[in-house]
Formats: sequence, C-alpha cells, structure tokens
Amino acid sequence: FREWRLPANAAIVKQAAPIATGPGLCVLLSGVVDVIHCQRGETQGEKVCTYDRRGQCFGEIELFFDSPLGQGYGRKSHWATTATRTPATLWTISRSSLRAFVPGASAQGTVNRSPSSDASTAATMGLQ
Repeated sequence: FREWRLPANAAIVKQAAPIATGPGLCVLLSGVVDVIHCQRGETQGEKVCTYDRRGQCFGEIELFFDSPLGQGYGRKSHWATTATRTPATLWTISRSSLRAFVPGASAQGTVNRSPSSDASTAATMGLQ
C-alpha cells in the first residue's frame, strides 16, 4: 500500500476514463469522498455514494473484473467520477500489485467468473 494525500475537490478517477487509469484499490483513512455519476446527455452529475468512514474501500470491483458489478462483461471505462469533498488520505494498492495475489487472474487482467460467483459477490455486498 502507498499513502496518497489529496486536497478537497480532487478527482481520484473520472467517469469514462479507461479503468486502467485508476489508482487501484483505495482504503479511506480520513476525509470524505463522493461518487458522482452523470447520465448520457446530461451536464449535471448525481451523487450516488459517499465514503466518509475510516476503512471504507472502493475501486475493487473494476480492478478484478474490468467491469463494474451489474454492468455486464467487457466494460473498459469508469462508470462514475470519484472525487474528494474534503482533504482526504487514502491507502492505495495498484491494479498490477493486487492482481498478483488474485487466483485465476489471466494475463489479460480478468478473473474467471461464474454466474454463481457473481451472485455471491452481489449478496456479500448487499446488492441483491
């Protein structure tokens, strides 16, 4: 892990940017981070999630699967912008470092998945 200190209003990842451009798995140490999604054709984004408690993690689904959960296989860009609302400190681990520890990760950077593992992941995350 590396420590990353960010000022308020700093973009961590931008919507539509290639997934590989993100910082990797992020663990919030301090501060407030918002996830903002802008629908196609809209100019104003909507806040869909806030991380404000020490230890909360984000970025893991896109790292493992090259696809946000529920968006289908093969998605290659970020679904939303993730940005700091206040100054924030994160611990990050890069995509390549994290993948070195994931059983079944292929050279293309995807994990072998089955529909039952997707359902299990969604249930664990409270998405079902």
